[in-house]
Amino acid sequence: MVPQGSKTTVSPGSKTTTPQGNKTILPQGSKTTVSPGSKTTTPQGNKTIVPQGSKTTVSPGSKTTAPQGSKTKVPQSSKTTVSPGSKTTASQGSKTTEPQGSKTTAPQGSKTTAPQGSKTTAPQGSKITAL
Repeated sequence: MVPQGSKTTVSPGSKTTTPQGNKTILPQGSKTTVSPGSKTTTPQGNKTIVPQGSKTTVSPGSKTTAPQGSKTKVPQSSKTTVSPGSKTTASQGSKTTEPQGSKTTAPQGSKTTAPQGSKTTAPQGSKITAL
């Protein structure tokens, strides 16, 4: 549990691992920053909830991996930014939900891979931009 308004920073070159079955909750208004070159791994079966108004930034060159069966929820009005050169992988069977009003930006050179069986839902009013 990360309390409301907290700021979590992973510096360049750091490696963060969340073992299988963990649950991470980032309350409303929290800010999570993963600096260039960092690697964040969320193993199979983990659940990450990012409440309304939270901001998640993955800087250039970072790698975020959500293995098979992981579930990520990005509530209404949240903003997710993947900087140029970043790589986001959602393995087979993963489910990503971006409720109404969410905004996802993937600048030039970014790579997003959603293997067989993945499900991505972007409800009415969402905006997906690939610069």
